[in-house]
Amino acid sequence: MKAFVILLLVGLVLAAEAKEHHGSKNGKKHHTKKSKDAVDIAAEDEKASILKDKSAELDAERVLKDPCSKVRCGPGRECIINEDMTATCECVSKCQPEADPRRKVCSNHNQTWESDCELYQMRCLCEDEKEGCKGEKYEHVHIDYYGACRELPKCLDEEMEDFPRRMREWLFNVMQDLARRHELNEPYKKLEEEAENLQSRHS
Repeated sequence: MKAFVILLLVGLVLAAEAKEHHGSKNGKKHHTKKSKDAVDIAAEDEKASILKDKSAELDAERVLKDPCSKVRCGPGRECIINEDMTATCECVSKCQPEADPRRKVCSNHNQTWESDCELYQMRCLCEDEKEGCKGEKYEHVHIDYYGACRELPKCLDEEMEDFPRRMREWLFNVMQDLARRHELNEPYKKLEEEAENLQSRHS
């Protein structure tokens, strides 16, 4: 009986040690997994940082190779690289010829240009006071509509004589419209009322 009790106690001690060893082993594995996750995250962050640095270097290199890569010039101008590798916007040196007549444009001077490029090129030359400018009026030239300019017929003598009357009627109609919308200032409102009274007397 005594021997049996001793054997039972020894068995309990061995079982307790085995359980403690098993728990310690599992804990070590769990700790190792956490450490591995932390290493992976750090490695990914480092990789992302390296890629970001390389991207910035490539952008800087691209700008050094082509200073015009980030320059936007207005109509009639093109980016030019200077000897000191700086970029400036200069007037277009040459416009490509256009075979399509739909590419023609009509300016606010009722003048047909072969393309919008040629029109804006002329404006640029006059703005910068460079050789090739054909007159100060082109400094503010702009596109009125696309396509060749339509021919404006010459007014007849009868039309010229009737022009003042038509202009009065047009102005009267405009003032009436503004008065109805309450957009006419007081002095002009009185003029509109006087004109309306005169109109009713003559009708």
